[in-house]
Amino acid sequence: MQVIEILTLLLGLVGWAMMLAESFRESLVWGFFSLFIFPVVLVFAIMNWNRCRNGFILWALAILIALITRSLSG
Repeated sequence: MQVIEILTLLLGLVGWAMMLAESFRESLVWGFFSLFIFPVVLVFAIMNWNRCRNGFILWALAILIALITRSLSG
C-alpha cells in the first residue's frame, strides 16, 4: 500500500504544480496567492478551465485514489 500512497502523492503534486504554473503564467499576483493560499489555485483552475483542466484532473484523481485506498485499508 505504501507504493500506491507515494504514487498518489506524486500524482497530486504534479497536478497541483501544473495548476500553479498556469497561475504564475497569468500573473505574479495569481501565482503567489495560489502558492500561499490553497483554495485560490482551485478558484483559478475553475475560472481558467481550458488552461488548467489537465492539472485539475490529475489532482482530483489523486484525491480519489487516496480516499479509496484509505477506505480499503481500514
